[in-house]
Amino acid sequence: MHSSECNDASLIKNKRVVVVGFGKSACDIATFAANTGKESTLLFRRAFWKIPKFFFNKIHFEHILLTRFSEIWLPYRKLKGIEKLLHTIGTPLVWAFWRLNEFILRNQFHLDACKMLPEELMNLSLGCNANLAVDNFYESVHSGKIKAKKASITQFIPDGLELDNGEKIKADVVIFGTGFRQDIPFLEAKYRRLIKDEQGSFHLYRNLINPDVPNMGFIGYGVSFFCQLTSEVGAWWLVEYAKGNLVLPTPSQMHAEIEEHLNWDKLNLPPAIAPGTCVTRFSFHYLEDLIEDMGFNIFGKNAKPIQGMMERINPSAYQQIRQQLRGKKSLSVKENPVKEVVQIS
Repeated sequence: MHSSECNDASLIKNKRVVVVGFGKSACDIATFAANTGKESTLLFRRAFWKIPKFFFNKIHFEHILLTRFSEIWLPYRKLKGIEKLLHTIGTPLVWAFWRLNEFILRNQFHLDACKMLPEELMNLSLGCNANLAVDNFYESVHSGKIKAKKASITQFIPDGLELDNGEKIKADVVIFGTGFRQDIPFLEAKYRRLIKDEQGSFHLYRNLINPDVPNMGFIGYGVSFFCQLTSEVGAWWLVEYAKGNLVLPTPSQMHAEIEEHLNWDKLNLPPAIAPGTCVTRFSFHYLEDLIEDMGFNIFGKNAKPIQGMMERINPSAYQQIRQQLRGKKSLSVKENPVKEVVQIS
């Protein structure tokens, strides 16, 4: 079965369970099966870097990853300010930053001992597959409660399966946590062809609209580190778009922006389930683009750049934008509203 079908503990209770994959769902199920099933085996082809809930077992990941500080260490397609400095003359510092992170995780999770050290560099592999380490997952691998094997299935046999190394494993249940393909089957074919190409890439400006498909918007097609917030702000953006309050590029300019975005992603980011929808590495950039489109500037003259860079995301701080939008009248799309300064902290 697929991991999405594993929704009842009775399916694996007291059974020999084999889970295929290394993502969040696969490791979740393998850890659960280690305590509920008779046996738990995890098969994977590639190990990924997983994020601990607590770095050094003390610092919560939100204070490190959900800050602008963490985002500046990954190159953005439009570099400016400190990011431009870091990713030009500061590249040795960027290299050292990521090797330090790898060293921390390598030792915290004892990745060498359990043979789960990823082959890819951390900064090159972080994308929409980035996920938190499941509680007790690595501990269960070290103790043997989860039998982790780097291998693939070649065929099913009467009482289990055979691996590509010739090993045979007995199994009652095999669960594939190998991801999925995102599609839009609810749309007519003519619209699907405009929004999603043959390579599976989504062509959406700001991950919200396609200029060739009027009166239609998409929420949740911008996967970020804080999806609830980016989806909420995306909903505000669509309301302003429908009211005619946004001054946007022409359709041809939007298409050029979409193509530039997709081409840059293909060259610089790890493969995504649905190319064109992943903004995880640039969650703050994406959020700020939406806010600026709506006529707000979150960096006023009283802004504290260093403090703001180190503070973790605070969703409630964005509510003041919503309050101002509620009292905003509809404009003509030809008007160019003056940007209002809003302090976000």
